Amino acid sequence: MPYLIKSIGIIIAISGVVFATMPALATRLIEYLKIGKRLYAIGVLRALFGLLLLIATPQAALPWIVGVIGALMLLSAVILFFLGVERGVAFMNWWESKPEGARRIGAIVAAFLGVLLIYGA
Repeated sequence: MPYLIKSIGIIIAISGVVFATMPALATRLIEYLKIGKRLYAIGVLRALFGLLLLIATPQAALPWIVGVIGALMLLSAVILFFLGVERGVAFMNWWESKPEGARRIGAIVAAFLGVLLIYGA
């Protein structure tokens, strides 16, 4: 199970680093996800990662880190499904309207959470 936690952490950390260094790529991804019901794919992915992290929590070296991040991922997926696509797109429009520096900081936070998962595994 630690390999599962580390794998999810690596995916999140790499995504954060890529989006922090190339914010135009993040903007293109946001534009792609706003079409139709593609946003639900992100919700399913977050729910899957969150559930896997919660299942793997007992085997982690620092279970509270893995459990908190897993619970946050699952909660974000539930909120997305509860609010629906329109509000999800509105949130993405709001995030996209933020200055590039703020979006880079958000990506760095994501990379940091990925590193925390790797460390907590």
